[in-house]
Amino acid sequence: MRALAGILVLMGGIAGLAVWGATHQARGIEERIATEAQRLVSKAPHQIEVAVSGRDITVTGVAIQEEERATLLSALDKIQGARRIHDAIDRIDTARPYLFLATRKGGVTTVNGHLPDERLRGHIKNTGVDGSETLAIARGAPENWVIAATSGIKALNRLENGLLRIQDTRIHLTGTASAPDQRRNALDHLATLPGTFATLTRVDMRDDATLRHNPATGNADQFLNGYGLAQPDVTPDLASCTRQSDALLKASRITFVSGSAQLEPRAIDTVNQLAAIVSRCVDGTGFTAEIGGHTDNTGSQAINQAISLDRAQSVKQALESRGIPGEALDAVGYGQRQPVADNDSEAGRAANRRTSITWSDRK
Repeated sequence: MRALAGILVLMGGIAGLAVWGATHQARGIEERIATEAQRLVSKAPHQIEVAVSGRDITVTGVAIQEEERATLLSALDKIQGARRIHDAIDRIDTARPYLFLATRKGGVTTVNGHLPDERLRGHIKNTGVDGSETLAIARGAPENWVIAATSGIKALNRLENGLLRIQDTRIHLTGTASAPDQRRNALDHLATLPGTFATLTRVDMRDDATLRHNPATGNADQFLNGYGLAQPDVTPDLASCTRQSDALLKASRITFVSGSAQLEPRAIDTVNQLAAIVSRCVDGTGFTAEIGGHTDNTGSQAINQAISLDRAQSVKQALESRGIPGEALDAVGYGQRQPVADNDSEAGRAANRRTSITWSDRK
């Protein structure tokens, strides 16, 4: 009897070891399947989760395309030891139209609308906006959507306030800038967009004629008609006005595109400084400024006369656009009739191609 009892105890122990071994092995298989499944879903572009029970895998989450879903399920099915794959993946809807909105007010930019990929949520948030967590994942984003959204947000963030609307491949930016360089920077961000996007912008300047800091110059400028005009130290009398305008135009000439009356880009700063002087000198004084256009003696007198008048009128229009009253300005073309240097040398001819300001008091 004792021998029989010993045999039974031994057999029970062996059976227990077998059960323990099988259980331990099953847990090992389950852990290995879970580890491999987690590795595969971590590569998915959207929120995918897996749960492993024994050798069965349940997959939940979203997929933006059927191909994406099928590829993931196929990879999970190939995991060694996996038995069944339970597919509980939702397919993301297509948005028509595909819409992304951003508003800027009080220094804060807030976004809402659609987002093509969950992984982009952090990217949008890093552009310095609020509301990225509310963006809804949706199919249907146009090619280069990320570039368009990022550039659009950067442009909007340069403004005091505004609205960015991206609908499919159409971008509309409206708003107000507090300085010319802010407006220019905003538009520059949109200028590099791929040609598949159509852009419409309307960015106005905040013009209240008050003195405000101009980030482009570091000065306290007066903003009129979208231009920051530095405030010169000018006593509004004819002698001071003449001295200031002559010194400016001697140090920095107003230049034009060759053979035309179009101002060169490098002349804009000089025109802005001249506008600041003229603005102070004509404000309530009754003074008027005659803008004289001058040429060298190259070409015929008739052509030189015509182009000198056109250039004087171009400067007059530029000053008017900066808030100078038109009735305080006259444009006169002198052609080659008033040289200030010898036309026999290039340096002399360059000196003769100039703009002059002559002051008078009409009171």
